[in-house]
Amino acid sequence: MARDDACSGRHLGKLDEHWLDEFANLERHVELRGAMPRESKNQTSQVSGEARLAGWVRYQRRRAVRGILPDWQRELLEQITGFLWDPSNENWSRHLATLTAFLEREGRVPRYRSSNAEERRLAAWVHKQRHLHGRGELHQVRVDALRRLPFRIV
Repeated sequence: MARDDACSGRHLGKLDEHWLDEFANLERHVELRGAMPRESKNQTSQVSGEARLAGWVRYQRRRAVRGILPDWQRELLEQITGFLWDPSNENWSRHLATLTAFLEREGRVPRYRSSNAEERRLAAWVHKQRHLHGRGELHQVRVDALRRLPFRIV
């Protein structure tokens, strides 16, 4: 997106210019890789730029939560394919929907030893939810959602 389109009628300060440069880096990354940048625990020189960009995205989310992200920046970020304001909750909800569909279709919980890779991933996610619940680390809203399922998950 052109800077003129993003900020028509606005005087751009140095911080705005820097923000737009980072935004352009994010656009390029998503265009080239087809995915949002990820922070990596094993940072090599090759992925350090990606991890830095992922950190910038995380910082924009924090700014939004704190109410200090300008509307024009929010609008630009929302135009990025794959951008989520709360990826943790949105990914969890996606897993829950996948599990619900699986339970309805198969009439049983997913199995680790399945020949289907997607079923094994889903079984691993269910196991993680049970583990978090056992440690008291699963939010009550999520516990309630899992307890509404036709099979005992937690």
